[in-house]
Amino acid sequence: MRPQRDPDFRALVVLLAAGAALAPSDALAYIGPGAGLGMIGSLIAVVAAFLIAVVGFVVFPVRLLLKRRKARSEGAAATGRDGGVSTGR
Repeated sequence: MRPQRDPDFRALVVLLAAGAALAPSDALAYIGPGAGLGMIGSLIAVVAAFLIAVVGFVVFPVRLLLKRRKARSEGAAATGRDGGVSTGR
């Protein structure tokens, strides 16, 4: 049979493990200039791709709306109807 452990003991173990995992310490790591510049370039590329995607999602529907509006106004001009109130001329 397995011995029962105290819930306070488990909480203490979890707290100590979290404290040890989150405690600041030296990284003892070195990033050379080539790897650093590569990382910066990759970061710039990811940010640029994200911004281009956001602009694309905003601009594309606006362009469709403007194209529809232009086609509708050209169609009304060709038929002589402007879709508005008649001026009597």
